[in-house]
Amino acid sequence: MIADQVARVLGDKARRSQIDFKYLPFSTSSDLEIQGDPDRLIQILTNIGDNAYKSAATRIALTCSIQDNEIRITIADDGPGISETAKEAIFKRPYQAGDTKAREVGSGFGLLIASRLAQNMNGRISYKSPFVENSSGTAMTVAFDRSVFKSGPLISTTKTR
Repeated sequence: MIADQVARVLGDKARRSQIDFKYLPFSTSSDLEIQGDPDRLIQILTNIGDNAYKSAATRIALTCSIQDNEIRITIADDGPGISETAKEAIFKRPYQAGDTKAREVGSGFGLLIASRLAQNMNGRISYKSPFVENSSGTAMTVAFDRSVFKSGPLISTTKTR
């Protein structure tokens, strides 16, 4: 359910700016639950989604999957990507890309906060940049080990109607 909520908000925001948005929910029919605070998970995904929105040229995708015994939520964009000089620092200190279209101005703390929150929930954030074939874009993945499952529907694969 949380991924669905974030997808709705990010999708609406993208469409208002004429950015193509794709959402691929979990393919399994059972509910997925992880230990943690649902509000913090929303904050993690929103921070990453906002960065994708600020950087995207024409496309954003939110993809949910289960791979290698992990629950993964990936948000990808086709923007300029993360510069080589910034790659070491994006999760360690405030970071703002200098070459985005700046649809919105941020503080630069989004990825730092998201990374720390994910760690507090026994998760991690990784990225791939460049992501798109033409050497641009970024894909940020939030991953949680399936062994961390506890009660509380933080991520649900139940489709909303």
